[in-house]
Amino acid sequence: MKFMMNGGITLGTLDGANVEILDMVGEENVLIFGMNAKEVERTYNEGVYDPKHYYYNDSRLHLVIDQLTNGFFDKVPALEFLDIQNNLLFRDNYFILKDFDAYCAAHEKANELYKNRQKWLSMSILNTARSYFFTTDRTMEEYNKDIWHLDKIKVNWTKR
Repeated sequence: MKFMMNGGITLGTLDGANVEILDMVGEENVLIFGMNAKEVERTYNEGVYDPKHYYYNDSRLHLVIDQLTNGFFDKVPALEFLDIQNNLLFRDNYFILKDFDAYCAAHEKANELYKNRQKWLSMSILNTARSYFFTTDRTMEEYNKDIWHLDKIKVNWTKR
């Protein structure tokens, strides 16, 4: 939302605030990639997701994951990112490896959009203009209505 308020174009998965951002600006003004909620649920339920499949079958992904521990980051101890590598290869609860190709494609689309200055500027202005929805006042009011159910306190502001 902070990026949106500053003219950034959302590039992300369809979860969290990105669902609301998509509703506010329209599909043509965001870059959504990866699985949707139904696909995520189905993948969890099937229980057959193997992140190593993506690691072994995508040379870009293989390179990136290997660079976590192969000394590529010369100022970082070689095993500093071993836990991250292991989580990606043996757990990957968020399907990061499954969404990697879609993530790369979304970045390519962003690169092409940025070359079209008029389109990029239009998207940027629209994102900034529609960010009004994410104000703290509206959010607190909605949380109170839906969750907290607190009585409002009227404060009498007087000059002293």
